[in-house]
Parts: sequence; structure tokens; C-alpha cells
Amino acid sequence: MSDKLTTESKDIKQRRFSAHVLMPFIVAAFLPNIFWLFLFNNNKVLNEIAYSHSVIVAILLSIISICLYMLFRVITRKTEAALIILIVFWVPFWMFGSVYSYVSSITVLLTRGVLVIIHAIIVIVLLLLLRKYNPLEKYSQIIYRVLSVIICLLFLFNSVPTFYEGIVIYGRAPSEQVADIKVDFNVDEQLPSPDIYWLYMDGMMSFDTIYKYFGDAQDELKFELNQRDFVINESAELIAGYTQAAAASLLSPSFYDSYFSKRLSETEHLLKSERANELYARLESDGIRFNRDIEPRYELFKAFMAKGYSNIIIALDYGSYQSIEYFYNYNDDLYLLIQGPRETSDRLIEVENTMHFLTTATSLSVVRGWIFNFLNSVQGRTLQPIPNYEDEIDLLTKHTLGLEPERSLYRRLLDTYTIKSPKIVYIANYITHTPFKVLSVEADGSDNTVVDPRDIDLLYLLHHEYAAQVMLNTIDLILDWNPDAVIIIQADHGVHSIATQPYMLEMGYTIPQILEMNYSVISAVRMPPQYGELDEPVAPINISRMLVNSFVGENYEMLP
Repeated sequence: MSDKLTTESKDIKQRRFSAHVLMPFIVAAFLPNIFWLFLFNNNKVLNEIAYSHSVIVAILLSIISICLYMLFRVITRKTEAALIILIVFWVPFWMFGSVYSYVSSITVLLTRGVLVIIHAIIVIVLLLLLRKYNPLEKYSQIIYRVLSVIICLLFLFNSVPTFYEGIVIYGRAPSEQVADIKVDFNVDEQLPSPDIYWLYMDGMMSFDTIYKYFGDAQDELKFELNQRDFVINESAELIAGYTQAAAASLLSPSFYDSYFSKRLSETEHLLKSERANELYARLESDGIRFNRDIEPRYELFKAFMAKGYSNIIIALDYGSYQSIEYFYNYNDDLYLLIQGPRETSDRLIEVENTMHFLTTATSLSVVRGWIFNFLNSVQGRTLQPIPNYEDEIDLLTKHTLGLEPERSLYRRLLDTYTIKSPKIVYIANYITHTPFKVLSVEADGSDNTVVDPRDIDLLYLLHHEYAAQVMLNTIDLILDWNPDAVIIIQADHGVHSIATQPYMLEMGYTIPQILEMNYSVISAVRMPPQYGELDEPVAPINISRMLVNSFVGENYEMLP
């Protein structure tokens, strides 16, 4: 009997010892993934991070964190001290983007590199202090247990939705069963092949809505557009509400007609945040993801590629679209045709989406350039210098704010002129996109007044006016080189940020008013006489249909 009790006692002690030894490693593995899985779960609505890559990153983070714990444990000789320092390491690492944004708004002296050095110094000093002193020795076991429980609970809280995401992804039906995405097009070689420029004015509202809510009739802008032969749709709206839903509606008519219009109608009464989540859930249940099933197969671009067009997408910010800068990252010029080679490099694109999040939110932003250069080299890419066109851009920005996104747009647009015709150039302008960052600027550019970025009454019109200036400059730049160009001005949504819409409710706007401003979009078409002048405005949902039918071949029915 005594031997049996002794054996049981030894087993209990062995299990306790195993748990005591293993638990710190488990906690160390969980810790960084609390933040990573939180990031994944909150961005899955926009489908920017591939699930498989989220798992790979989670494993790598766990390995790195365990190695750091072992290093800190050797240095401090204390388990609880090593875990505390591990927390001090990971929390600033993941909060780096937010901290830098705040600090940079106060002073330009603290650069990203300086912040990383400060963080490293704090970790090193803490390591040395806890190695020499143990001020928490009396409470070490309590601290260790409390930290372990909290970290494990936070990890479970964030990992369960991610695990469910994996079940949904690998157990869903193929998207082809529920939606028609046109991939084969009727091509009429007898139709004209003009160069087409689509000015994608992200977040820019219609003329009627601006007048109704801001009291600005924009007569001068209307006059300037009319002078350039645009037919304006002054009351245009697009019931989508945020970029990915709007792009799918505008650029893929068959997908919209066969499936997406119904899904949009089911969620059109909701504000943006709730609508995006609900819409995502419904698409996900049908086996559809924007970045996997829709974006690589936008019908507008596929149709014009079937006609022999070059397809160039210019984006000023990293989002759903690639920039013309990718042209300079490949040996083969054909990679400029985004919607062809992208299909053969989806895995790299997904890696770059994942790395975009990591290098935006964390301290890895310091080595962002090195990381992307490494990804380029893995794919056999070679970086080439991007022309600056500084003299031309200085002239274009003489009477505007000349901010870097504006200069970047002109730089890329100027570079498209080296690409042979026919071509379709899709140009994204994010200046009016919330949260608003161009606040108030005096004539000499010296004023940096900080206003609540949610306050659309104070800030939206400033952005709208600046975006209009850039838009007119862009149009003139196109017409200087190509007076026969077909030009589309089309936005995807109006005000819609997660911060802005709740703030509008606080300011007294009703939900119908917010939705009206959300669905309001600027829209105008320039169709030169030789290609058939327009007698009346074209509804946004019909623009792609009109372009394809007019210059590729009869492929779509126009919606009423």
C-alpha cells in the first residue's frame, strides 16, 4: 500500500513538474499570436490575408517567441521574469504602427529606427535589472500563474474564430456553383480600340449630395468638366458602400447580375461596418472571397485583354489593386498586364498582402524595403529605377497642395505613356478617402491644424476640393498626350469609415441620410464624337457594360 502511494505521489509530482516546465513554453508560443490572430480576424472581412499564410505566420511567431523566452530565461534565471520581458517585447512590437502614427504627429525627431532602438534599450535594461534584482520574488508564483491564465484565455478568444475560419474555408462549396463570372468574351475586331482611362475617385460624392449636405453647387467644377466634353451624372449612386463590394459591382457585370446584386440588396439598409461583416459572412457561406474569386477575374479587364489591350492599374495606397510600380519589379514587361500574370503569382501576391499587414502594424516596418526586395529576388525580379519627372510634376502642382500622393499619381501616369496602345489605365485617387488626413493648409503650406478626423462637416469638403483639383490635372495630363482618350470618372462610395459613420449619428444625422451619403458617388463619362457621343448620363452600374459593348464586342445587357 505504501509503495502504491509512493508511486502515485511520484506520478503527481512528475505531472506537476512537466506542467511547470512545459507551461512557460506554451505561454510563450501563444503570446505573439494573440495579436496576430486578432489582426487576422479583424481583416478577414476585407480578405487581405490568406488563411494558409496566417497559419504559417502563427507557427513562425511561436518558434521565435519560444527562442526569445529561452534566451530571456537564461539571462534572468527566472521564469516569471522571462515572461514579463517577453510581454514587454511583444506588446510594443505589435503596437508599433499605432505608436509611430501618434508620435510622428507630434514630432519628426522620433523616426521608426529611433523607436526601435528605444524599444531595444528598454528590453535590455529590464533584462539586466531582473537578472540582478528580483523585486517580485515574493509574488513570483502568483504573477506567473495570473499571466499564464490571461495569455491562454486571450489566445483562445482569438484562435477560436480563426479555427472556425479554417473549417469554413476548407469545407465550402466551389464559388462557380453560385455565381457566374464571365471569362469568355465575344470580340469584334472591327470595333475601334481607343485608349481608356478610368479615374477611380475613392470616396468622392456626387454633385447633388455635395450641394444638399455641404451647400456647394460646384458650378466651376461642372463647367470645367463640360469644357472637357464630359457628360455628368449629377445624382449618381452605387449601392455597395465600400471599395471591394463596389469594385465587384462596377467591374464584373455578370457576377453582379447572377449573384451579387441580390446579396447587396439584402444588406443595403445596414451601416458600413455591420454591412461589410454581414456581406462577407454571406459570401463566405457561398464559398466566395473577393481576393481569390473576384479580383483576379474582374471582367472589365479580362474583356479588354481579350481585345489585345494592355491593362495598367495605378494605386496610390496598398489595397485591392497593384501599382504600376510592379512593372519595375519584373524582368518581363508583360507583367505590367496585371490581370494575366497575377493569376500565376497569386501566392506571392498573398504573401505581399500578409507582409503588408505585418510591416504596417509592427516594428518590421523598419525593414519593410529589405523584406519586399527579398520577396522580389525570390521570384527572380530585378528592381529598376522609376522615372521621377520632377520638372513636369512641379508644374502640375504649382497651384495645388502638391502632396506626395498627388505627385506619385502624376509620376505613374506619365510613365504609362511609354506603354503602347491600346491600353486601359485604371487610376486610383484616395485623397477623399476617410479618415481624412489633409486637414487645413495655408497658402504657404505651414498650417497643420489638427481637427477631429471624424468631423466630415469640417474636413470632407477640403478633401473633395483638393481631389477635384487633382482630378482636373489628371484629365488635362491625359488629354495633352491623347486628346481622343475615353475617360471615366467614377467613385466607389461616399463617406463610410468605421469612425465616421457612428460620429455622424452623434452629430444628428439619420441612418437614411448616412446611407445616402455612403451610396453617393461622383460619375461622369467622356466619349469623343468618333466613338459615339453620349446623349445622357450613364448609370455607374452600366459603365463597364457600355465600354465592353462599344469597344470589345456585344457581351452585356444594359440595366434599366
